[in-house]
Amino acid sequence: MKFGRDKIFYATAVLTVILYYSCAVESHQKTLSIFFDGVNESTQVNNIARKDSLKNGNTRYTSDADKKSSLFFHKPFAERKCELCHTEDRHLVKQTPELCYLCHTDFKNSYKNIHGPVASGECLNCHNQHSSQYTKLLNRAGQQLCIYCHSTNQIYKNKSHIDIEDADCTLCHNPHGSNGKYLVKEGIQNMKKEFVEISSKHLFGQITTEADSSINLGGIEITITDNAGGYIYSCITDAYGKFAIRNVHPDLNYFFVINKKLNKAKINIISSRNELLQTLDKSDKNKYVFDKNTYARAHWALLKTENKND
Repeated sequence: MKFGRDKIFYATAVLTVILYYSCAVESHQKTLSIFFDGVNESTQVNNIARKDSLKNGNTRYTSDADKKSSLFFHKPFAERKCELCHTEDRHLVKQTPELCYLCHTDFKNSYKNIHGPVASGECLNCHNQHSSQYTKLLNRAGQQLCIYCHSTNQIYKNKSHIDIEDADCTLCHNPHGSNGKYLVKEGIQNMKKEFVEISSKHLFGQITTEADSSINLGGIEITITDNAGGYIYSCITDAYGKFAIRNVHPDLNYFFVINKKLNKAKINIISSRNELLQTLDKSDKNKYVFDKNTYARAHWALLKTENKND
């Protein structure tokens, strides 16, 4: 009886090792199919890829509805052509970036000014080699990818960035290199359409009050400060208590101050179409909190309303 239990134990251990080390997609699928019926090939691709590629995720707020049901795959990985990058003993056939340049453009020879990670051959700083939940196999989405290395203080204080809000940095900058200064794309002065698109997606604020509907909400000054109390922007409300929100950026915290005593006043974050996106909480210092999470949720809500109205 003891001998039979030992055989079962060792057989189970061997099976576990086989399943664990069959890491290549194709061999993993084939190995599982030997022991189990109904192994779905695409499911195995997704499961393996998720473990590999979701280590670096977007830290910004995302709704469950925003999560993609499928990933973006590197073409050789999706086609199970592991031998293009790996030897049989699972080593790389070349080290990066030479491995990448077997198929992809060597950007070091393409531009006068090269982005640091490109110049140093660190392709994996920005891209995942197998799969990602973001296009172009990026490790993070939008500005998140850039501000992972670049200082937000320097970026957002630049006068050219005052109203960029949540726009992708690659709208104006080439992520690999450029012949111009600061990796700015050529012909950027002619990108009026893109800048109009950015401005059309700005957030707006609106003061409301439950105390007295007859109170004039026009002509009220709103001051926006940063988390340390530093001045950011001031504006005046229109006749409906509405005002433009300017010079605010993702992943930073701000406060709004109403420079007039109002009873039971609220500040709503709205779209250009006056759709309610978020309502700001009031701090114990009579300031309205517009933190990075509120900003992200407002932009997510704005995106949903735009898609609904298109």
